[in-house]
Amino acid sequence: MKKRYIALFLICFTLCLTAIPGFISNKQGKNVKSITSALLNKKYVQKINSIYVGDSVDVLHFYKDENWLCNYGDLTFYANPTIINQMIDSFSANRNLISVSNNIKNQKEYGISEEKSFNISFYNEDLVGNKNEFSKIFFGNENSDRTMIYLKSNKNQTVYSTINDLYPYLTTKLEIFSLNQLFPLVQTKTESTITNIECIEYLENEKKSKIKRSGDQDFQEIVHKLLSSNGGTFFQEDILQSDNIKHSHTIILTDNENKYYILDIYSYSNNIGEQYFVKTSFPEKSKDVNYVLEISAWTKSRLIF
Repeated sequence: MKKRYIALFLICFTLCLTAIPGFISNKQGKNVKSITSALLNKKYVQKINSIYVGDSVDVLHFYKDENWLCNYGDLTFYANPTIINQMIDSFSANRNLISVSNNIKNQKEYGISEEKSFNISFYNEDLVGNKNEFSKIFFGNENSDRTMIYLKSNKNQTVYSTINDLYPYLTTKLEIFSLNQLFPLVQTKTESTITNIECIEYLENEKKSKIKRSGDQDFQEIVHKLLSSNGGTFFQEDILQSDNIKHSHTIILTDNENKYYILDIYSYSNNIGEQYFVKTSFPEKSKDVNYVLEISAWTKSRLIF
């Protein structure tokens, strides 16, 4: 009989636990509700063409003009579409959100301020700047072991805690989001597009010095070397107007549709030594893009064949 009462007690206890799903304890020991939701509604994903990432000091503006571009101050460069798509997927995925406060006075306790906090917002934006906002999320402090982070939407005052898997996007470091390849859009296309390159011309001081054609013994090796080369820091194109900067080489890639990709190499001499920059041109290049990439002496040596 005693065993029956124990078994009955255990069953009732289990039922009580399952009857209150979604409630856990926060750091103050209070019961708080946990919900399953996305930070960005999936129905808006295909409409997104503008994303803002940053805080009151630095802001990156990503916008779609056939390809994803990023504007940072006066600098515009190609954004990495893989990273952008991963960010959108992460925000539109269902996640566990733990409600920790509904009081606006408690937001600073969690490191959240709509005036200063790091935030990410998703829009559909037209050519004259009219915006249809889909989501704007403000981020606060991480917990002690950095596994969770506090956040809130601009739509209400509720502060939530969620798993800290969004940290890769909570930055304005250009190298995280950029395409810093010397031939940026070629590498986002299919392998068949890359192998369609048929001719490489190498010019030194505007004089044609070498030509490599598809079928030459080392042709594919040179193509791979060129397309796998990366730059470092982004600069605006007007740096090419500086004193002591000289154009040194041009490399022209032509594919089987007679499309061309031109890489111009520049060297800059100063008291410290030499710096090298590259500017890439191609038919699909956006008119907004205005960057050059700094490259190392080692990368420059890889471009010479």
